Amino acid sequence: MKSIFKVIIETNPMLPGWCELDKALTLASIVLATRPETSLEIGVFGGRSFLPIALAHKAIGKGMAVGIDPWSREVAMREQTADIDRKWWGELDYEKLHHNFMALLQHTQTDGVSKIFRAESKDVVCPTKLGLLHVDGSHSMTALADVKKFAPQVIQGGFCVTDDTQWTGGGVLAAEQALSGMGFKFLYKPGTGAVFQRL
Repeated sequence: MKSIFKVIIETNPMLPGWCELDKALTLASIVLATRPETSLEIGVFGGRSFLPIALAHKAIGKGMAVGIDPWSREVAMREQTADIDRKWWGELDYEKLHHNFMALLQHTQTDGVSKIFRAESKDVVCPTKLGLLHVDGSHSMTALADVKKFAPQVIQGGFCVTDDTQWTGGGVLAAEQALSGMGFKFLYKPGTGAVFQRL
């Protein structure tokens, strides 16, 4: 198990994205401790938070890490609530991001425990019996739509992790409030995210 955390600690600052180390370790720890059949991440980007989940599934020798991300300039710009964010997202090379992420899975030999959908979350059939749901895609009201669609499939005792609670527009905050109304209990905040458990 120590080797997993060593890899996460070493790779976290080098991968594109904003997942702080404490959150990355939290995601891996949830998988290691609960051994879910399926973990789902919405919003993969460069794999900074997906890799810890996949590494943990590889370590326990069971289950699948599912990732959803369109890697699309059009979608990314559409989902921004501020002009400065829209400009930044409009300048990214999404094909390179996607290519490098898929290469990362091969390099870490986690491609065998990973299933990736290059699509918007609204267009993906929701997996069932989720042990871990990481909602880190669009921070607009799409975050609320993601919670409404995917959180009902989290098993009793399973976890949902959100990101950027205070993001402009209130989409993530609305998503977290919805979780509270769906039988999820807030546990703690790793970095800018929040961890909920379904009771």
